[in-house]
Amino acid sequence: MNKDLINNLKEFTILYADNKEEIRNENLEILKFLFKEVYIASNNYEILKLYKEVSPTLIITNIKVDNVSVIETLKKIRKDDFKTPIAMITTLADNKLILNAIELNLLKCIVYPLTKEKLEEVFSKFLERQSLNNIITLSHKFTFYKKSSLIKNQNNIFFLTNKELIFLDYLLNKKPIITYEEMEYLLDIDRFKNENAIRQFIKKLRKKLPSNYLRNVRNYGYFIPSDYL
Repeated sequence: MNKDLINNLKEFTILYADNKEEIRNENLEILKFLFKEVYIASNNYEILKLYKEVSPTLIITNIKVDNVSVIETLKKIRKDDFKTPIAMITTLADNKLILNAIELNLLKCIVYPLTKEKLEEVFSKFLERQSLNNIITLSHKFTFYKKSSLIKNQNNIFFLTNKELIFLDYLLNKKPIITYEEMEYLLDIDRFKNENAIRQFIKKLRKKLPSNYLRNVRNYGYFIPSDYL
């Protein structure tokens, strides 16, 4: 496997789902070598549970786990998360299920068996997408450079704090709304002890963003308006 590919995958996490223990264990050794963290699921319940708990940066799953289609589970994920890359392992006999998966915005469909060469194709495509996502246009004048933790407009460069980076990255990679409860968890801010902390955080961040980029839903959280999506 390409050396650059190996090095670049080290910062990411993966959720891998397959109901065949022998195949899971075989691929687990490869994935543990490549990724920062590897999470294994053997059924639909575990896929959804782990996804919610660890927010993996890549999901690879068999189209059936525990002899049950994963399509409905992935639809639940896509309801709130449109951008986490998902690759699906299929067989030639899965044509009808694959048609139902079109709306899932899949990174790639992999025809069984899952070989090292096919994994390398998936990982290369994944890294290409990550590279594109590291430079994000916020508006026609504002650009977000994730790896450099900064935002540029035509005249200025705004450096982001670690918490601002986490907050903005979450909004751009999940459904573009964040609740107060999610903010408390992600940013380690206790809203109930110090509500002013969140207001001050948003006030400072807004100065680095396009006008009206962040809007508030009273008693719920913040969102990116559809004009910017």
